[in-house]
Amino acid sequence: ATWKTAGQVSAEARTRGKTLHLIDCYLARLAIDHQVAVLTCDRHFETLQALLPHLSVHCVSATHT
Repeated sequence: ATWKTAGQVSAEARTRGKTLHLIDCYLARLAIDHQVAVLTCDRHFETLQALLPHLSVHCVSATHT
């Protein structure tokens, strides 16, 4: 069911003129289903937040010393 809803999210984004990778939509649905945040700086997830208001996204940068 998660892949199906991910596909629906991707299709909804296309109707709004946005192209999202299916895997990003899948990860977003998994995060919502499991009530966890997505830790990424990938800007696609900003679009996903507009489509999925329950999605929590935090940008975390890795620093190497």
